[in-house]
Amino acid sequence: MDNIEKTIIYEASPVMKVIAEVQVLDTIYGPKEEVWNITKDLSGIPKEFFDDYFKNNKNSIAYKLDKV
Repeated sequence: MDNIEKTIIYEASPVMKVIAEVQVLDTIYGPKEEVWNITKDLSGIPKEFFDDYFKNNKNSIAYKLDKV
């Protein structure tokens, strides 16, 4: 997996523009349940959303973010 140092945050409708650049500290990749167990307390999303988003995938990915 590539080492990602930063990511750009784009806000969709109605704003439709880049709103932030964020430093990426770590990439978490693996089986869905493993990634959920690592990220669930700080993810900001409910388990139902996570499961629906990754429903057709065996693995999932998350990024540990830092400075905005």
